[in-house]
Amino acid sequence: MIHYESCSTLYWSKENLPLDSHPELSDDLEFCYLGSINHIIDIPFIVQFLKECSLYKKVRLHIIGNGENKTDWIYACMENGINVIDHKEIYDPEKKQKIFDQCHYALNVMKPSVVVGLTMKSLDYLCGSIPMINTIQGDTYTLCEEKDLGWNVDTLNYKKAAYLLCEESKDCQLQRRRNCKEAYYTYFTYESFKMKLDEVYGKILHNG
Repeated sequence: MIHYESCSTLYWSKENLPLDSHPELSDDLEFCYLGSINHIIDIPFIVQFLKECSLYKKVRLHIIGNGENKTDWIYACMENGINVIDHKEIYDPEKKQKIFDQCHYALNVMKPSVVVGLTMKSLDYLCGSIPMINTIQGDTYTLCEEKDLGWNVDTLNYKKAAYLLCEESKDCQLQRRRNCKEAYYTYFTYESFKMKLDEVYGKILHNG
């Protein structure tokens, strides 16, 4: 029988460490998306959310990546007055960081039918010290809520979220970036993984 109060969570880790970040946030609202643009990305909801944001500020979307739905996504954005900058595929960490430093938020948005607790994309965002617009449930939702790593949005609250994030101060935005970096060091580096693993082994041996 499993005693859940004795369980521990070991998160995925990455060997990458955050690069120096020098945010240059404009008065407009800039979002980025990193990764494959495939069938599990909730493109209609993203467009709907960005369109809502555009009621309050000029919106730009930076795309880093490719995929079968990329062209349709770009057209949908343009039809709704959302400017798109297509960076195509970028693998150089420093080049990606420069784009992250221009953007207020990163999109971590998948269809409701997708069940996942934590995405590698979210680790890339946290490593880049950029807060998230998140629809993923489970661990990602909890971390965003408890550590103030961005906004958890859904079809019920996205209008309010769009208004509130457009009203945010620069100080608030910069604090969230610091929160993301701290969360990455705390949970997702190789060193933090080893420390947690040692802690779990210690409990097992102690209770053995």
